[in-house]
Amino acid sequence: MAHRPNPRAEGETLLASLRLPAFRALWLSNLAATFAMQMAQVARGWVIYALTGSPVQLGWVMLSFLAPTLVLSLPAGVLADRVNKKRILVIAQGVNALSTVGLATVLATGEAALWHFLVFGVLNGSVLALSMPARQAMIPELVGEARIFNAMSLSSASMNLARVFGPAAAGALLAFLAGAQGDGASQESAAQVFLGIAALYAVASLGTLAVRYRPTPRAAPPRAVLEEITQGLSYVRGVPELRALMLTALWVLLLGMPMQFLMPAFNSDVLAAGPEGLGFLTSAMGGGAILGSLWVARLRTAQRTGSAMLASALLWALALLLFSLTTSLLTAAMAAALVGLGNALFMALNNGLIQTAVRPEMRGRVMSMVMLIWGGMPLGVLPLGVFAEAYGIAHALTLSALGLLLVLLWARWRLPSLRGESPIRQPR
Repeated sequence: MAHRPNPRAEGETLLASLRLPAFRALWLSNLAATFAMQMAQVARGWVIYALTGSPVQLGWVMLSFLAPTLVLSLPAGVLADRVNKKRILVIAQGVNALSTVGLATVLATGEAALWHFLVFGVLNGSVLALSMPARQAMIPELVGEARIFNAMSLSSASMNLARVFGPAAAGALLAFLAGAQGDGASQESAAQVFLGIAALYAVASLGTLAVRYRPTPRAAPPRAVLEEITQGLSYVRGVPELRALMLTALWVLLLGMPMQFLMPAFNSDVLAAGPEGLGFLTSAMGGGAILGSLWVARLRTAQRTGSAMLASALLWALALLLFSLTTSLLTAAMAAALVGLGNALFMALNNGLIQTAVRPEMRGRVMSMVMLIWGGMPLGVLPLGVFAEAYGIAHALTLSALGLLLVLLWARWRLPSLRGESPIRQPR
């Protein structure tokens, strides 16, 4: 009897990349680090809002976390293309562990103020900016070209798995440890949560150290940093597909992502819920995101298109609009789950399409430009925070959703390289 070929390529089975020991070790380490980051986001947001009661102050702390990306992303891309990527990740997670212990120590005194969060935000944001291009560029080297999409989707799934359980764990711990409400109780309980977060970062560092990894040798000797940055920018300008993917990601993130950073204000002001409610909302969003990531991991090559990416962003925008209009915790959680689904579909498709459209020797620098886009997110968070203080957080999120819908109409009209029904390929 003749052998019937598997309709899916090796890289398209759901867990193909996790069968590789090196990628599995990196995946588990990244899961621990992302779990820590998600817990920190909830704990940080809860303490800051308890201290200030201001959406704008939440925006300033997020700015301190993301602003280093604007300065360090492009040099970090050159670093990722030059230095052993595994070494970068091990050091980065170790620094995160130590800095988180420092923040926990300040909180334990009960004297933490906004400026403490700004300082630690800059430090942790700098570590993230310097390490993320290496993490993203390392994945294809571990799994090979055939599994890039699958591996990127599974990496997104690990991030979203942490988004489900990390916020829920942080919210439950804060509620359990704080007891009676009050700024001091909030700080003391947050200090204990941050010690647990530091332990997770330490686990991530040790886990990455165990990854068996042989870096891809450089095809050419290194040039001056500025020259290599310029080379990377010129490369992106010369590939229309990359330009379109990055431009769309920029506007979608500016308008779609502020919701999760302003969620503590929506949870408190609109839903009148406590830390358990905040953890519930963020976990619901993460649950939808897990489904989205796994969905992309199983997509056939022919289904990974720019049009599919824009459709996922449309789902994101409509779900965000629904979220902004609700006053019920349950309905808000359902809308948040749909936001997470659309968000994960968009991010996994966008990231995977970028990885398949770039030459291997340019991956570090191109992924640093993707991180630069993330660093521009405060440009959306801060104006919405100001608008929320003047007109209410619900109206601010409605405005964000409507702006996202307009951007998608523009992208569909003005970026023809995203309208095709064929997958985007690596340039020759």
